[in-house]
Amino acid sequence: MFVEGLLLGLAYVLPPGPVTTETARRSVAGGVPAALAVQMGAAGGDLCYALLMLGGLSQLLSEPVVRSTGGLLGAALLLVLGISALRTGATEAPDVAAEAAGAPASPWRLAGVGLLVSAMNPLAAGFWLTAGSTAMTASASWLAGFMVGSLLASALTALVVGRLRGQGAGRRARWVSLACGCLLIAFGLRQGWSLFHLLWRI
Repeated sequence: MFVEGLLLGLAYVLPPGPVTTETARRSVAGGVPAALAVQMGAAGGDLCYALLMLGGLSQLLSEPVVRSTGGLLGAALLLVLGISALRTGATEAPDVAAEAAGAPASPWRLAGVGLLVSAMNPLAAGFWLTAGSTAMTASASWLAGFMVGSLLASALTALVVGRLRGQGAGRRARWVSLACGCLLIAFGLRQGWSLFHLLWRI
């Protein structure tokens, strides 16, 4: 079960999404340390979900009101982050864009952003209420494997994406901020639209 959890943790974290996009945006100014802080915060969000499952709060998370509220807050957060990224890319001069995109955020603040983006993602809640909760009841070693896989994938993502700092200095850093802003807004709008359809059916 440990190996199954490990592989699922890798497969769960590696595909690009809102967390990866925010990681790329923050890494323009902070490099690998900033990218790692965001990724570790996101892994903390997964750990929070796992602890909720272990604590028997899966029924609370399955309530439509709770999931919808968290999803709407997550969509709003993605929109705010996206707008912030667009403003950085649009208003800063090319020669200082690299220093402005994401600085001077502390590692703790960056980890908090990663945790919020991860925790408020309805897809994460859906995962832990289905596959995650089922596997956890089968074996506690699955959770250990999943967290190890999640941390390995987070570290790998941070190392790869964090290199944008050296490659994105100046004018290219500005375009990274603009691209990440557009992606974050797109993720937020998609999340909000999905929740609108869900609430409409209820």
